[in-house]
Amino acid sequence: MKRAGFTMIELVFVIVILGILAAVAIPKLTATRDDAAATSALASYKVAIKDLSTYAVAQGSLPTALSTATTARTSGNDGVIASSNDLVVKAGGTTCVTITRKDDNTITIAENSTDAPCDLLTAFTTDGDIVVGGTAVSR
Repeated sequence: MKRAGFTMIELVFVIVILGILAAVAIPKLTATRDDAAATSALASYKVAIKDLSTYAVAQGSLPTALSTATTARTSGNDGVIASSNDLVVKAGGTTCVTITRKDDNTITIAENSTDAPCDLLTAFTTDGDIVVGGTAVSR
């Protein structure tokens, strides 16, 4: 008589193999999500700086509330978030960089975190002032 189905040993082996695959795949997926958040934060930061520069050139000075010159949202965990008169760049819920208006033609960049997922963004930024002049942002 022929038996149909799998033995207990076969099922245990399959479960062990699936467990090993999950143990390898889950950290990779988490790292990929952090990389995506970091790349998104960097792109949002570049757009915010470009928006501020364009506004300052067109209007002659920066606005009092920086959010009026950008496409910043008022809430969320990622991207450029308007915070009173400042802009905050977030990645994965972590505040990476704060952009503050210093005067009519100067913004100040302050790095808040260099941990993942902010590490990519902070690698491309430095603390300090950016003077908006001419047709581009210059350091």
